[in-house]
Amino acid sequence: MMYTLVQCVPCQRAKHLLAVNYADAAAYFLELVGHEDWQRQLQVDLHRMTGQITFPYIFICGRHIGGES
Repeated sequence: MMYTLVQCVPCQRAKHLLAVNYADAAAYFLELVGHEDWQRQLQVDLHRMTGQITFPYIFICGRHIGGES
């Protein structure tokens, strides 16, 4: 599961790396569009869960593995 933003360059790079290196894996994305208040709250919640402050947030089997870097 990857939480991304529409116009986020690191998010696009992470999606590309996933597609190239793990083409056979099922991937699910929650791409946030508009709704700035909801987006801000989700980022606060994800930061609280992971300690990470920027998008994308990447989880594999429910475990946070980091972001694009």
